[in-house]
Order: sequence, then structure tokens, then C-alpha cells
Amino acid sequence: MIDCLIASAIILVVPAPRYIDFAPFLDVTSLGIFCSVFAMGIGLTKFKEMPVLSALPNIFVCVALLGAAHSTIGWVSASLISDLPMAGPTIVMGLLTMLYGVNAYVLSFVLTLTTDDFSENLNLTTKNWHLVEGFMFLFFMTLGPQTLFEIIQNNS
Repeated sequence: MIDCLIASAIILVVPAPRYIDFAPFLDVTSLGIFCSVFAMGIGLTKFKEMPVLSALPNIFVCVALLGAAHSTIGWVSASLISDLPMAGPTIVMGLLTMLYGVNAYVLSFVLTLTTDDFSENLNLTTKNWHLVEGFMFLFFMTLGPQTLFEIIQNNS
């Protein structure tokens, strides 16, 4: 099964750069956030002497939620000082971090399904709920209606 996944990934990924421009989806800061949270998660997993494979979904959900928080904080701080062009790069950085976290979560989910030791409770429905919760929080904070504080601030 793993061999089929690796072979299909090679078949799809190797010729893709010739036809697709991945540059808009690559950000050094977002990759840095992803790699640092991944390294901390692996370190904590090893420190607690837990199996790494079962901890991977937790680590990647943490990356995605951190990206949602980063985007939300960037939007709120930029909107409070009325400097919306400042919000763009911050939101993009958070959204790309969320993208990396969710994609890695899906890959880790598939990887945990292919193992023989799937008997332990991974609580994947709770992890999915937390991902939806993070996305909805970001959605309602950026696209929600104005609060009373914002209405008073805009009128004065």
C-alpha cells in the first residue's frame, strides 16, 4: 500500500512543476512555523515515550490551528488600526500555515490507516471537529458583522 502511494506521488509530483507554478503556495515563514511546531511535537512525543505515528495527527492539527490564530490576530490587529493593507501578508502567512497543517494531517491520517496497529483510539472525529472549529473561527472573525466597538469607532 505504501509503495503504491509513493509511486503515485512520484508520478504526479515529479512532472507537476513543469505545468503548475507552486511559488504562490510557498512561504518561508509558514514553512518555518510548520517545521518548528513539527519538531516540538516530535520532541514532546519522544520525551513522553509515545509512538510518533499516532501523535502525528495531533501535531498537524496544532499547526493548522496555529495558522488560524495567526490569520485571525493579523486581521483583527490590522482592522483595529485601520491599516488593511498590513493584514494581507499576515493573513496569507496564516492561511498557508493552515494549508500545510491540513495537508499534512490528511497524509498522517492515511498513514495511520495503513498501519497494522490501528486498534488504539486516535479520536479522529475530535481532531476533525477542532479543524472545523479553527476554520469557522477565522471565517467569522474576518467576514462576520461589525461589533458594537467597531461601529462606535467608525462613527467617531
